[in-house]
Amino acid sequence: MSVIIYLRCHVLCVNLLITLLLILLLHFDHLSHVHHDMNLLFVESWQWLIHGAFLSSLQWQPVGIILFS
Repeated sequence: MSVIIYLRCHVLCVNLLITLLLILLLHFDHLSHVHHDMNLLFVESWQWLIHGAFLSSLQWQPVGIILFS
């Protein structure tokens, strides 16, 4: 149980770090306001993709960690 909880916390931290990295990259990107709005939509879609990928990987990772650790 502790392995699964730790993995979920780790996944959440990675998700937040990737999101912050994308926001920082867009913050230093000097473009027009219209393009900036498109970039924000791009970040939102990537957030959902990353979140979905981590949630789907949660189904397999805890078993692998318990078996091979």
